[in-house]
Amino acid sequence: MTNGPEFSVRVEGTPRDLAAVVRDDVHRIACEAVRNSFRHAQASRIEVQIHYERRRLCVRVIDNGKGIDQAVIEGGHPGHFGLPGMQERAELVGGKLAVRSGRDAGTAVELTIPASLAYTKGA
Repeated sequence: MTNGPEFSVRVEGTPRDLAAVVRDDVHRIACEAVRNSFRHAQASRIEVQIHYERRRLCVRVIDNGKGIDQAVIEGGHPGHFGLPGMQERAELVGGKLAVRSGRDAGTAVELTIPASLAYTKGA
């Protein structure tokens, strides 16, 4: 039996309450990105970074795996809705999703949402 990848979560900034719909979609996007890393990347390291910034919320999932083919990043994979679904969820909450990857260079999925949309008022 082999060990899975090293997994870590890093939080920077002062945690703030998220608007309910944003919280749910951030959770779903991050879970899908982590799941993809564990299932497909053949990574030895996976890291989730959550940055509570004054002007935005930024969530990154980074792995050092085999990377994603650019055609899959741009158009998805027939019969699979992971990346397109993540993109759609990000847009629905006013955020942006960026996926950077290279052959044998790992993958970084970054979700950013403006503070005015991400955080609850008065938080």
